Amino acid sequence: MDVMMGTGGTQQRIDSMGMWGRLRLASRLARDPRVPGWAKAIVPGLAALYVVSPIDVIPDILLGIGQIDDIGVVGIAMVVTSRLLPRFTSNSVLLEHLDDLTKWTVDRIRTGPGGDIVETRFRVVERDAEVMDVGMSGHSRGCHR
Repeated sequence: MDVMMGTGGTQQRIDSMGMWGRLRLASRLARDPRVPGWAKAIVPGLAALYVVSPIDVIPDILLGIGQIDDIGVVGIAMVVTSRLLPRFTSNSVLLEHLDDLTKWTVDRIRTGPGGDIVETRFRVVERDAEVMDVGMSGHSRGCHR
């Protein structure tokens, strides 16, 4: 099994996704049966053990305040899982999910003098002989149908 250990262009693509992109990737990897089960279960399992454990940093008897440490542990577990899952997934599976996630990705929305400007990337899946180029910010160049 070809396992990626955080080097090369794949890791750069993951790093450029930001936190929400990594969480979306981790969510997809967690549902994929080709990803090792132990990699999907270890961090969430430890977080679940802490949440149900009677021993807490802040006792759960203090309503509201007592659940803050549990929420923090769950949040940390999500971030750690989003960083670990790609490292223990084969490159082919990882690239498949990265390609699916970045198929229609909006890079950013900003307000310009004429209104909102959406900058995005497109990936051409099937190239038609008549379609030559798809540009940025919603403009098309050489697109004839």
